[in-house]
Amino acid sequence: MGKRVKAAIFAAFLLGFFNLYGMLSPVVLASVETYEEDLTPLYRIWRLEKFLKKYNSPLLSSSQTFIEVSEKYNLDWRFLVAISGIESTFGRFIPYQSFNPFGFANGQAKFSSFDESIETVGRYLFGMKNRGLSTPEKLGPTYTPPNYSNWISAVNYFMRELEATEI
Repeated sequence: MGKRVKAAIFAAFLLGFFNLYGMLSPVVLASVETYEEDLTPLYRIWRLEKFLKKYNSPLLSSSQTFIEVSEKYNLDWRFLVAISGIESTFGRFIPYQSFNPFGFANGQAKFSSFDESIETVGRYLFGMKNRGLSTPEKLGPTYTPPNYSNWISAVNYFMRELEATEI
């Protein structure tokens, strides 16, 4: 478990403890606000888990991997998930035992696990980002050339839907 996730769990515990015993004060709240950035990855994991449950996705157990890979490669945390939404309905419809929810390599790539595919496609998107292709609009013509306008719309739709998911 990463340092940020541990800090988030600890901060959430402290906030709950102080709230339970009526010890919340502006001073305590001010100190908790300093942890807001540390809480972000944990909230993203929870939000993503709720989102993927709604779609009955086999990617649910890889929620933390999505967030960790997005942070590792400095990607929008919703981007990889949204691509899996349009390419495979969040991993529900993939070639047999391919673990390829991204349609990567024209759907021909095979991985040993969903986590491996998330890491591989995350690294690929990082390379594309370094070439200036960091948004669905910029990546679409390269990632899925024959039908990129629909792909862009769907990826943006899933990104907005994921962002709006409440914990």
